[in-house]
Amino acid sequence: SLHEQIDSLNLSAHKYRYVSIDSLMEKSRKAYQLSEHTYNDGKNAALCNLGFANYMKMDFHSSAECYRTVVSTSDNELLCLWADIGMMRLCSRTALNKEFYDYHNSALDRMERIGYDEILMDERQYELWNYLKSEFHLVASSYYMMLRQDAQVDEHLEWLKNDNFTNS
Repeated sequence: SLHEQIDSLNLSAHKYRYVSIDSLMEKSRKAYQLSEHTYNDGKNAALCNLGFANYMKMDFHSSAECYRTVVSTSDNELLCLWADIGMMRLCSRTALNKEFYDYHNSALDRMERIGYDEILMDERQYELWNYLKSEFHLVASSYYMMLRQDAQVDEHLEWLKNDNFTNS
């Protein structure tokens, strides 16, 4: 089906995050085009991938645009969490400290809500959920590391070290 093709493209794009930004962008754009008017979750997953690709290319304006579009057009909490974490990364990099905390707090709220529905997730959603939990803690720990707030760094790294990928 078209949805499966779009999901496959988004998953494939995601796997290129640290391998080839060009491949990430190409697959994400194709997923976006295929899903633009037919499959909102597919479109927003593509936008999250494009947000990261633009971030890596240091096109921070386009990156923020992608993430903000997801938050304003999606009712999928996992995808909005992905966008919040992307914005955390972006705000950290561009020294938007107040905004970092706004997205950080939004992400925490979403994680709490999503956690209640963890048992209802299919395999693909559960994999994304686990990825996003670890990504949240990595982005937050690197932010606090830059600020030399060791207690917060330790808290996030402890979460990662203890492999809290279920029922957290």
